[in-house]
Amino acid sequence: MVEDGVTVVDISDPRRPQVVASWGDWRWSLFDAASTGDVLVASDTVGNIVVLDVSNPSQPVMSGTLTELFALEPRVAADGPRVVASDGEALAVVDVGAPSDPRVEARVDLDWHGRTEVAVDGDLVYVGDDTGLRVFDLTDPAGLTEIGYLEMDGSTRGIAVRDGLVVLTISRWRTGEPGILVVVDVTTPSMPVEVGRCACDLTHLTWFGGGVVAAGPTSAVTMVDVSRPAHPAIIGASPRLVGRAYTAGVAVAPPFAWIIRAGHLIAYESTACVRRLRPVDRRSVP
Repeated sequence: MVEDGVTVVDISDPRRPQVVASWGDWRWSLFDAASTGDVLVASDTVGNIVVLDVSNPSQPVMSGTLTELFALEPRVAADGPRVVASDGEALAVVDVGAPSDPRVEARVDLDWHGRTEVAVDGDLVYVGDDTGLRVFDLTDPAGLTEIGYLEMDGSTRGIAVRDGLVVLTISRWRTGEPGILVVVDVTTPSMPVEVGRCACDLTHLTWFGGGVVAAGPTSAVTMVDVSRPAHPAIIGASPRLVGRAYTAGVAVAPPFAWIIRAGHLIAYESTACVRRLRPVDRRSVP
């Protein structure tokens, strides 16, 4: 792998991952990523946004950048050409419809409630922090408005949204309790309601099929079935990638998944990974 760059790894056979390409033109470690089809938007550890053309996964090409947009490393989420990013101190909306010329549509300061995780669905942005879930209306990007809130008993470590459901992974390290995955009904965005939870020690989330793909403190990737929102369940986990580095972010653009790991971007064929998921015990909590 190159230092603090992008490495593309073919793990169609997860037991024999093969490096097929490298991209090392960025000077900082990558932190998070969101997919918009053939465009991958990544953040780094010093607050920059990098836009990559991944139409050929074996040859990622940098298209555009936004530098010094944040003070801290931001989380990113995408819905079509609209990208939302937040480092906990600010929330920004970025248009990557022209990948070579990404533009900031809006940027607002946030009340600090710890590091944030973000998800976007149409004109709604969902922000998870150390207090709970916050819902923002993006109808007028220049006037972002908070319209909903749900308190959580821990710190958000991952978030994903689809079809009126928000899934969050919550760390409860302050109380010493195990982490949890929480499913929230946001059919009425101004009144989010928790509908289910299960025990887990997972972090970053993205949707895949009828469930979510989650990363964790190791390099493993875990599948969680949320087709029954009241009873989410861990159904499988991929074999570990090479090494024991921390997985910082995950994005899916079928048939490829993109993992941010040790400052690098790793691509693998997600369909092959799912075929090789090994069963794990289902766990639930009241």
